[in-house]
Amino acid sequence: MTSISNKIVTGLRGLMSRPNERGIRTSDIFRLKVREKVRNILRDAEGLIIDIGCGEGYLLENVLSDGRLKAALFDNCPAMLQKVVEGYFPGLQNCAYPIRGEAGLLPFRDNAFDYAVCVSTFYNLPSKDDVITAMKNIGRIVKTGGRFIFDIRNRNNPLVKRAYEKVQSYDPSIADLPLNAYTIDEASQILRSAGFKIRKSYGMYFPLKSLAPIIVIEAEKV
Repeated sequence: MTSISNKIVTGLRGLMSRPNERGIRTSDIFRLKVREKVRNILRDAEGLIIDIGCGEGYLLENVLSDGRLKAALFDNCPAMLQKVVEGYFPGLQNCAYPIRGEAGLLPFRDNAFDYAVCVSTFYNLPSKDDVITAMKNIGRIVKTGGRFIFDIRNRNNPLVKRAYEKVQSYDPSIADLPLNAYTIDEASQILRSAGFKIRKSYGMYFPLKSLAPIIVIEAEKV
């Protein structure tokens, strides 16, 4: 039964992914919509941006093309960064720089970046303490007045909670990963400890934000 469920999930994920992203575990319609929301928030951005947990680098596609932003693409997985090097979007090699490292140990000077983004990453960190450490490091490297944009899986959504509890039965390919959900109040508390305040938040896929499965948060360094 698990094998059948896994095949169904894999098939559905492929159908809900862009053709060039099929077979990639981090690609599906939900992540695509989150990326679109983040790109919309960044539409007038300029300066230096860091994409923490960049994966294959798809998030900043179309964001860097006009040259107003330069990006550090940061991930702890060499294979992901190699994909960035081999297949990053044509013409952008001079404004996007892949760097390997951990979110809790960002090797950058204080106040280095105008923007930081971290999408589909925090729910895979092992614990809330790891999220706190990462956010405090992000707070250190973002300038006062700078923006930090990220998403959380919402623990107040009953389907998220149930899905994480039963992931082994329908998608063993991600059962080895930490899967953690947080409320927007928890995220707000962590942000304050890292020197940020929430400017806006956006519920995804559900009209009532408090119960949305995914919440995108735009925070400002204060």
